[in-house]
Amino acid sequence: MQERAPEHEDWTRRPLRTALLALVAAGSAGALLWTALTGVEEPAVALVFCLFVAGGELARITLPGDREVAPVAAAGAISYAFVVSLGEGPLEHSAAQVVAVAAIGVLMGELPHVAVGRAPRSEDAARRLLTVMLLASTFRPMAEELSLSGLSVTATLLMLALVSAAWLLDACLAALLRAERLRTRLWVTVRDEVRAQSPVGGVIGAGAVLIALACSVSGLVGLLVFSAPLLVSHVAFRRYAEIRRTYLETVRALSRVTEVGGYVENGHSRRVSRIAHAVACEMGFSEADLLSLEYAALMHDIGQLS
Repeated sequence: MQERAPEHEDWTRRPLRTALLALVAAGSAGALLWTALTGVEEPAVALVFCLFVAGGELARITLPGDREVAPVAAAGAISYAFVVSLGEGPLEHSAAQVVAVAAIGVLMGELPHVAVGRAPRSEDAARRLLTVMLLASTFRPMAEELSLSGLSVTATLLMLALVSAAWLLDACLAALLRAERLRTRLWVTVRDEVRAQSPVGGVIGAGAVLIALACSVSGLVGLLVFSAPLLVSHVAFRRYAEIRRTYLETVRALSRVTEVGGYVENGHSRRVSRIAHAVACEMGFSEADLLSLEYAALMHDIGQLS
């Protein structure tokens, strides 16, 4: 179901989205300025992670529910925030540098999409950057002490705890934005977002921690080798999204048979679907129920073909 709000509503009737974009833009600009003034630690490493994030953003996926995700990019940015050493040498880059590298990578990955007319969902990209900001500002001040103690169970548990907390916060923020966009009940969107983002969040968190630990042992080779499971999961998510999208497009195509045959006016099924969706949102329908309602609304006249 098409859930994108009109552009004028995005700015005049969605203050939470506007505040999120302003916060992330200000934080990214500040991080870029600070990094430019203080210099870049280990430029080669920063460039590799930046290109990794850019590649992940370039291959971003739109999941059912109009959720735009970039598992590879998110895991790469988080792993750069978590990595404390590269082989035998410690990494002392700041949280500001992590945010700057992630922001540049996101921009580089989005530019090809924008060039061909595929505008990104800015709120989803902003949420990814906000997660990196929170994790980097929390973890990087402790990175020097952790690098001196070497890899330990404590460091691993700390990373897992941080990514779990960040995932929960991100799911809640996504639920707030979804409730604001659809004008529906918050508890419904919280349940939907937690259920929908659990697989993606688990893959991103586990992949980021694994890459960070691997880089601490084997250097940048760990980034290339241990990103393989992440890439496999990325392909699986993309195939799932394509299957769901193909099924929905098939139903939409079938719904137009009655219009082509002259039984109803053109666009009738889609208008019924939009109205039913708006009413169901106000009633607090879950995402699964909204999808079933869309199928029913699109196909409600198909019996006339008999």
